[in-house]
Amino acid sequence: MDSPAPAQADAWLNLATDQVLIGQYTQARHSLDTANRLLEGSDPINQLRMILLRAEIALRAGNATEARRLLKQTDTLPSDGVLAGGYQARGQLMLAELARNAGDPARAAPALDRAQALIADSQTTGSSLHAALLLQQGLLNGATGDWEQSEAQVAEAIESIARRKGAESPATLLFHAQWIAQLMQSNRHSQAHDHAVALISAAKSQLSSTAWASRIVHQASQLAAPLESD
Repeated sequence: MDSPAPAQADAWLNLATDQVLIGQYTQARHSLDTANRLLEGSDPINQLRMILLRAEIALRAGNATEARRLLKQTDTLPSDGVLAGGYQARGQLMLAELARNAGDPARAAPALDRAQALIADSQTTGSSLHAALLLQQGLLNGATGDWEQSEAQVAEAIESIARRKGAESPATLLFHAQWIAQLMQSNRHSQAHDHAVALISAAKSQLSSTAWASRIVHQASQLAAPLESD
């Protein structure tokens, strides 16, 4: 008779994924620890999934060093196949975000290229990962000053994820928050403020108050819009 442990571990990983998305990081760590005990290192793809979730928590908590350390561990884990390729692509998207946040777009671009290749090999057209790739490409263009291209790509990415997940879903709100964060980092405060104000109600209802996306939306909404000149 097959052990129920893998199925139980998968359920805990699914729960952790949802918890990370809405910003329940403490609960997500507990779920990941439980899944890890059930698997005992026996499943490389789920080990990859667990590492990526822990890296996501570190990234959202502002611990870039820990996020990079965890993502480095994925180098020796599988990358072939739909699941493994998709997870490895998520890791590359996180590396691109870390590089962009650090003001190093030259390091972000190769990570996006690797993510694009992995997504092309493992995902059907229009998947959530295609939207996530487009978002990161748009954010990188914003970081390098190509705002016309950036705005078009980000709008398309948000429209795509909203179509798949819902306009006020945690996944969609995270896309919005990453765009707002890029606007704030680029001193486009009025645009960040206007974008955030429209999301306040959804963020409060869908996300933990301590979630990174919720904090970004709140911070941006508090920015004073520049006074118009007389």
